[in-house]
Amino acid sequence: MTPKAYLDLYTALPVIDFAHRRLLVVNINAYGSGWGTTQADNRPSGHLCQQEYNGPFKTALRRALDPKSRAALPALIKPPETSPLDAYSFRMFARNGLIRAFLGKGTPQEIADVLLLALALGRIGTAKDFASQKPGAEPAQAYANRFLSLDCNGLVGNFYGLNPETAIESYASPARRRASAQDVRQGDCLVTVTASGRFEHIALVEKFTPGTGDKPTCAMEIVEWGQAGPIDKHYSSVSRTVTRGPNTKFGVGFKAAANGDKFRYFFTPPADAPAEPRQWGLGGAVAQ
Repeated sequence: MTPKAYLDLYTALPVIDFAHRRLLVVNINAYGSGWGTTQADNRPSGHLCQQEYNGPFKTALRRALDPKSRAALPALIKPPETSPLDAYSFRMFARNGLIRAFLGKGTPQEIADVLLLALALGRIGTAKDFASQKPGAEPAQAYANRFLSLDCNGLVGNFYGLNPETAIESYASPARRRASAQDVRQGDCLVTVTASGRFEHIALVEKFTPGTGDKPTCAMEIVEWGQAGPIDKHYSSVSRTVTRGPNTKFGVGFKAAANGDKFRYFFTPPADAPAEPRQWGLGGAVAQ
């Protein structure tokens, strides 16, 4: 799967709603990750996401699984046939995957899983949900806008099949730097480094056509998630002069802006990135 094809799963996410026998297409367009008890700069709605997962969503889900139980949700959730989730009794849901979706780190499938459960439980709707609570939003797109998002290393980590919370600097390995424009390939990552050495952003290369000469102007298509918005905020086609960057150990790249002090370096995919299909696993690294 190419980076753009993977991006399309977020920006036009197919959700097969077995509970209501319909296909929905939901656009994930919010930016940010993490949550807390108060509003945060990197994710203004993070506290709302935490409140939704730890409060009404989990309450309705626990009650649907076992009305008498107050135990923590199991790592793998198998809906019983006699419940509002009976349409999904044929499969399992990963608890950590649901958490990642609310954290802004979910894969497309994990985000779809949240929406499927929210629809079946009545968290998406206008009436009270299965646990007699006020619903979260209506329709599914509004629920996604309010509680589900993504950030740059979430997109890149999930594309590579790695932990989506992997720090940006982990991708900037001098051993995997691109030494010339002619070496850049589809699927490479593009790491933005400031003049002070801070690792600020990460993206993926969809297409790359090297130029010629000592300072070639190269045409490229870039996939990234650095801000909120529709597809045009996450996919761009640009031409840039690719040269060796100011930090020579990181190889070649280009200036992030004509008058800025940030440089974007090219690196090969991580050596431990698994083969297709790229999907952060069911076990996950997020504990609850």
